[in-house]
Amino acid sequence: MSQFFNDEDSLEEVDWNAVKLKRWTDTEDDPDRKRRKQAEFLVFNELPLDTLVAIVVYNETVKNEILTKFATYDSRNVIVKTNWYY
Repeated sequence: MSQFFNDEDSLEEVDWNAVKLKRWTDTEDDPDRKRRKQAEFLVFNELPLDTLVAIVVYNETVKNEILTKFATYDSRNVIVKTNWYY
């Protein structure tokens, strides 16, 4: 069962090994992997852009959309990585 936390001290509750996996389907040996890999971090109201290290996107089209929406954001930090997506 998923649990919800609202402070940074609870980051240790995330299954980082599952998060780092390239494949995230459940297996016979690990029937709960998908749920653990889908851990999300939700931000209430806003997240200042200067707190981001980078924005990773699937292709150049999306990169251009991000650069248009966030014109002041440093374009070197908008990175295309198609292999990060399933």
